[in-house]
Order: sequence, then C-alpha cells, then structure tokens
Amino acid sequence: MIGNINLSLKSSLFIILIVGLLLGTVFVFGISYWYAPVSKEECIVVDATYKSFDDYYRGMTHEIELSFLDYEQQTIIDDSIYTNELVNILEQTPSKSKIIMLLHPNSEIIIDLMINDIKVFDFESYMAQLESERQIFAIFGCLFYIGAFAAVIKLIIIRKK
Repeated sequence: MIGNINLSLKSSLFIILIVGLLLGTVFVFGISYWYAPVSKEECIVVDATYKSFDDYYRGMTHEIELSFLDYEQQTIIDDSIYTNELVNILEQTPSKSKIIMLLHPNSEIIIDLMINDIKVFDFESYMAQLESERQIFAIFGCLFYIGAFAAVIKLIIIRKK
C-alpha cells in the first residue's frame, strides 16, 4: 500500500522498474551531458551589464539568477558554486557593472565569472567541482539502475511461479 492506494506486488515492481530506468538515465546520461567537461574555447562568452540578482532556494538547492540591462537571458549560477560570499559580492555589485561570463554550452550555467575585472570564480575550479558532481550523480544513477534490475529479477521470479 502506497498512501491510500493499494498496489499489487507486480504493479509496485513495474513502478520501481520504470522510475529506476527514468531516474537512472537522467542521473547518468543527462547530468553527463549538462555538466560535460568542456574547454574555454567551447564556452559561450557573454559580456553584459549587470542589473540585479535573485537568490532562490528550491527544495534542497540554491540558485542565483542574474538579470542584465543589455542581455535578455537570465543566467543561473547553480548550487555547486553557491556560497554566502558570492551572494555578498552580488549584493554589493552596483547596477550597470560590467560582467564577463563563460557559460557551459550544454546547460548555460555560469562556469567563469568576472565582475568589473575582478575574478569572482574561475573556470578551472568550477570544472573540477562539476566533475565531482558528475561522479556523484553517476553513482546515484547506477543505484537507480540496480533498483530497476532488482525489480526485473523479482518480476521474472514471480512469473515463473
């Protein structure tokens, strides 16, 4: 029984199988694409004029969304680089400040940030952080795949009975 829903063992195993395959695929392949290692030359270079930022807490992660006067896209700094120091820097950054960013070509997250010719965070350290996160997500993805595989084995055993 899940909540107020009565599910048979077979139905529960099918749900585990589908969820395990979907989440495993997102965690292993999706994150590997969005956080793929890239060179500086592959990145999108943005030279913009800062307007403001918003700090969001979504679930268990923080995101910072930057707005610009001359660049239509709102750009995101994700949880992997989020620090209180970064928020303080952005709070103290006056509107109309010059910002130069490198964006990841697959996810368009900021992976290098310079405000008024001062390096806020750099490409090399951020790419190392992304590599660490990719490995963690791959482990979780494999665990989801193992759960799906276990559900398949249990379904085969049930069918043979």
